[in-house]
Amino acid sequence: MNSKLLVVILILSGGMFSSDIDDNEEEKPESVVMNNISELFSDRYDIGTYLSICDKLMYVNGQFYSEQDVAGCRESVHIHYEEEMNRFDRPDFEFFTVGKTEYRAKYSEDIYKIDLFGIYCNGNSLTDIVMDSKKCSTEDIGSLYMAKHSASGEWGYAGKGFETTNGKYLKVVRP
Repeated sequence: MNSKLLVVILILSGGMFSSDIDDNEEEKPESVVMNNISELFSDRYDIGTYLSICDKLMYVNGQFYSEQDVAGCRESVHIHYEEEMNRFDRPDFEFFTVGKTEYRAKYSEDIYKIDLFGIYCNGNSLTDIVMDSKKCSTEDIGSLYMAKHSASGEWGYAGKGFETTNGKYLKVVRP
């Protein structure tokens, strides 16, 4: 499976991308991260949203992807989107947690970790689930990282992970 497409699927499977990231300087970074992640839920399985994510992917040092790599990502989405969506085991419900890592990459401000979780209920109705939550299981879908580019102020996602300024590697965990 193409690694760029996996990153895009990971981002979208957890409902965490808005094709129009808000750069409101007055908001705290934590609020911006939460707002961006929350806005995705309505369009996370739309190919247009996947394509727009390619513009927001970052290398390990916190720089945004080159035009060539963005084009490669978009081509990969066009080629593999339908097949990957058919293979992806969509959870019945999803949720995420967000935390500041206290790390930075060479060209980023603080890095935030987003952990994705899926709740699988095996086709049980919502009433059954509310009456007996044991009919569902929660699974860790993956983790990704989001950071603000230090020069441009734009927010983006780690394509594969971030190499922090103190040498720690924060790896994206794909579904």
